Amino acid sequence: MKLSVILSLVGTILCIFLAPIQSYIWNGDHSPTAILNIRSNLKTFLDLGKILFPKSSEYYIFGKLFLPVYAGILYGLYRLHAIRRISESSERIYRVLMVLFCIAAFGNSLAYWAAEFWGEIFRTIGFRWIEAPAIFLSLACFIFLGNSIGKKDKLLGISFLLLPIFMIGSTFFFRYLPHGAILPVSLLISGLLLSSSEAPWLIKLRTLLLHLSSNRSIFLLVLAALVCAGAMQLLERMIPISEGNNLPVKMDFRPFSTVDDALTVFTAYGRTGMLLYFWIDMVDMIFPIPLFLAIGAITFRFCAEAGLTTSLSLIPLGFLVFDLLENSIILLVIFEFPNITPVIAALGGTITAYKLGFLFASFFLFVISLVGLSFFRVGKIDP
Repeated sequence: MKLSVILSLVGTILCIFLAPIQSYIWNGDHSPTAILNIRSNLKTFLDLGKILFPKSSEYYIFGKLFLPVYAGILYGLYRLHAIRRISESSERIYRVLMVLFCIAAFGNSLAYWAAEFWGEIFRTIGFRWIEAPAIFLSLACFIFLGNSIGKKDKLLGISFLLLPIFMIGSTFFFRYLPHGAILPVSLLISGLLLSSSEAPWLIKLRTLLLHLSSNRSIFLLVLAALVCAGAMQLLERMIPISEGNNLPVKMDFRPFSTVDDALTVFTAYGRTGMLLYFWIDMVDMIFPIPLFLAIGAITFRFCAEAGLTTSLSLIPLGFLVFDLLENSIILLVIFEFPNITPVIAALGGTITAYKLGFLFASFFLFVISLVGLSFFRVGKIDP
């Protein structure tokens, strides 16, 4: 994986992580409902910030982490231009965008770094007079860029044309700048880099999905996933529970959970239940592999027949990655019980939320691909 992809992914993950935190710091009890619903999880990270940097404000502690997001976007745009995903006909717009994001990054450094040491006036100058106007002007640039690129690549052009809408919508959702507006930009840049020659191993992975897209291969992969799912269900049924009681919802389905959730679940499971949960987790280390390959293969097949980008077949890879990370953290929580580290539990809950997001997206792709391939088959049969 090349540097551009690494920087862009780090920036995107940081932005996803920081956006709700900064929104809650800024809006407090007036935060969006979705943010308030996960505040217990967010407070765990805020408490960690206070412990590590007791003399700094939460606003500045987490705000300073945003510069890598701009670095990922800037270097990502540079590489997209270098590999001609941004064509030469869009040269001027590309240069303007690069300048605007450099200005925004400079304003961000004033707002979060300089202001903490030299006063609030630098936050006003950095954000209101430099960063926010640069982001606002980038909205128009993305429209011009989408219109220019769309003459040669309609799908890519539409992506850039829709980007300002998502930037505005994300800002209203989080009620915070710059994180809300920049998140869709970072996501798009990362997606474009991952589907380009900057990520050669993903090209090889798509080739593997092509080889696995036969009916027989997909059937065997689905069967393997079902066997793993059945084994996990069997192990779960073996967990002893008192009559009239039910097992609590597993950690795997508790997005943005906290240490209190972990203690509740594993206290209810008891020692024998935790041992069985350990083996469930071990099987769950295998389960996402055939599931990813099955959904990825059928999505690849559908996209190839529909004339869509086969990069969509890699979306289930996100589920695979986050599920493995989640399972690793759950194992750590089991070994730590009952002295569970709050930050580890909260991190596990955050990863679970990302995993479930990719899982729902993957099953949506699976259903769409099945329906689409059935439609294509009926179309071929009709005279």
